[in-house]
Amino acid sequence: MPVMIFVSGPGNTGKTSAILGAMKALGIEVKNSGDITMAAQCYVKSGNFRSSSVGFATGGDNAAVVVSNCQFFQRLRSLPDYLVMACRSGGGSWSALNAFAQSLGVTPIWIVTARQTGGVPAYWQATTQQIISHIP
Repeated sequence: MPVMIFVSGPGNTGKTSAILGAMKALGIEVKNSGDITMAAQCYVKSGNFRSSSVGFATGGDNAAVVVSNCQFFQRLRSLPDYLVMACRSGGGSWSALNAFAQSLGVTPIWIVTARQTGGVPAYWQATTQQIISHIP
């Protein structure tokens, strides 16, 4: 079963920025600043090469997008070892991600974002570090 890391929060609270930051920290080249759904087979962390698969989905503003992201991962030959996905802090997108985790019998790790008035880049970096800390 995959380790599921869900980044939830209201709109414009840095969910996508934090996930993109995690991708970059893991050595995955990110050319797009919009929503991404992808799986990568290997990653680099702390200078050590590790063979794991990681799935990322930054789009999570509504249930339809989250369901589409979940379907993308389910169509893969096997689920990634780690899934990092975004959703809103409640409503349909949150319910869709929670249902996906329950269907796999997995208890997700929730990282909650909030609106920031100052020090926003530092806040996003801290959220990125929270994500990375769950991917050994």
